[in-house]
Amino acid sequence: ISARAEITWFSLKGSDAAAGSPDRVPRNLSFSANNYEISATGAYSFFSNGNRYYRRPGFNIYAFAGVGIMYYNPKTEYKGVNVALRPLQTELVSYSSFGIVIPYGLGVRLKATPNFNISIEGGYRKTFTDYIDDVSTVHHDLSKFPDPIAAALTDRGPEIGYAKRPEGSIRGNPDTMDGYMLLNAKLEYYLPMDFGGGRNPNYYKKKRNAMYRYNKK
Repeated sequence: ISARAEITWFSLKGSDAAAGSPDRVPRNLSFSANNYEISATGAYSFFSNGNRYYRRPGFNIYAFAGVGIMYYNPKTEYKGVNVALRPLQTELVSYSSFGIVIPYGLGVRLKATPNFNISIEGGYRKTFTDYIDDVSTVHHDLSKFPDPIAAALTDRGPEIGYAKRPEGSIRGNPDTMDGYMLLNAKLEYYLPMDFGGGRNPNYYKKKRNAMYRYNKK
């Protein structure tokens, strides 16, 4: 059993034009976002890691779960400029740029050398917001938007020749919250016992010799 804390940067984007769905193309919405996630998770390894780090198995599988905070700020391109969508309230809804996430998933870890691991990890993030892409509920009449840019970006169908959507027509799906998946490749290194001067070098030398003898076998 182990625990860890991480800071992750990741990018999300989506476009109705690329969706290939006849229901989404007329909506003509798109977004991109650079997001940050701070998380604390616990992990359970399916095989014992042994009583010394160099005695860990060459292959291991682990499961992890925890809690985190995500920062998101969806934007879209309008007339050649990236425009932040959250301040515009394109659905006449105010939402926060921070949200709670529940990360969980599985990973595999390979022992590359006595001090290095290579791991591949896939994890899903359950969120409690439906506005990661700024799309959730219904269309509103354009006269309700005091900002002309907000009125233009709430319904972008007219840009490609479709009629304006009437009040109350479906814009998103509020019945399900947003979520995302991350696939990570990681290189892990075991710090020497005298890292930072915290241990006696002679003590570490004995442990290092023991490590080499073990791996030579």
